[in-house]
Amino acid sequence: MQWALNNWLDYPFDELALDNERLNTVSDLVDRLEASGFRGRVILETHAGEFCMIGSTEDGFELAPADATVDKCDYIGNPVQPTDLPSAHQSLQFANYLNELQSENTSIEVNVIALPRTSAISPYPDKTPETTADSWNQAAHLNNRVMVRLEPLESN
Repeated sequence: MQWALNNWLDYPFDELALDNERLNTVSDLVDRLEASGFRGRVILETHAGEFCMIGSTEDGFELAPADATVDKCDYIGNPVQPTDLPSAHQSLQFANYLNELQSENTSIEVNVIALPRTSAISPYPDKTPETTADSWNQAAHLNNRVMVRLEPLESN
């Protein structure tokens, strides 16, 4: 449980926040919490980074070369997670896991909150003619994360 109290999971720019890899981590956490007698909520706060990318919607996007300047980006955003809706940050398998968990009679509830990308967790550099795609994408990577929070059920 100590791991979950102050942990966050980063993930690559081209993956969903809550995909199969993080599904395994969350499922393992829920199993361990249940085994330890935890009762309450596991809150997964997802946040999508805004990456400096080149390409197009038709051909796909990739990270801009590290030495390119931000003004050369064709797109600043996250095409894998285009919106800040919780459903846009989950794979189908993850959503199915949440539905199964909800239908079980368990003492643990898992909630997903998609934080708005307008409030960056880690600040982006100023967009100046000298700002490189590398420095921008480093900040974006720090913002591309899932934060895990536990809220124990209050005992009366």
